[in-house]
Amino acid sequence: MELKLAVAAVALSSAACSGGGMGLVARYPYVEDQGLALAHETLSIDVERDGSVNVSALFRFVARGAPRDRVMTFPVAGPRGAAQGFAAELVGREALPLPVAPSEPGHLPVGDAAQTWDLWVGGAELARHDGWLRVRYTQRGNGDFAYTLKSGAYWSGPIERLEVLVTDPHGRIASLSVEGRRVDVAGRARVAVELTELEPVHGVRLELK
Repeated sequence: MELKLAVAAVALSSAACSGGGMGLVARYPYVEDQGLALAHETLSIDVERDGSVNVSALFRFVARGAPRDRVMTFPVAGPRGAAQGFAAELVGREALPLPVAPSEPGHLPVGDAAQTWDLWVGGAELARHDGWLRVRYTQRGNGDFAYTLKSGAYWSGPIERLEVLVTDPHGRIASLSVEGRRVDVAGRARVAVELTELEPVHGVRLELK
């Protein structure tokens, strides 16, 4: 029954992508896009003096088969509110801005999403940019900040390589965890974490002083 609900949810939501090409897998999230793998993600998180957090997520996707147009849905995690200045682009020799629009959180589990954004990505354009796509936004406020990685599980196979780069020049971070593992910040202005062959479950969490 759970598997049928998961399949039905794919038809209702583009939390990973839309346009077909979904296949069943015998593990969480039970469905994934068979036509696109996430080979690399570099997640850069910069903490400002006022507690605002700037996010830049650079992805490299690898096609499994012929290029195909997609709507990708990007979750912005709580507990903070909506993203400000959300933008997405294909990057390479020249940047190609992508059409984006806020959407309603779908039915596929992607973590504690406060907001989701739809990105319209042309398969041919993605191939011409060698699969490189960047998302940027800011979340203002203080206290906890989170970035969900769960949506990365909907691509074919694991995330082959994840880099998390956290910059904290003003010493605002009290604690940092990546995929449920606590990282010692020890007052450092810059922290780097690398994981490979990752099937994400949790995400990145910051607690600010």
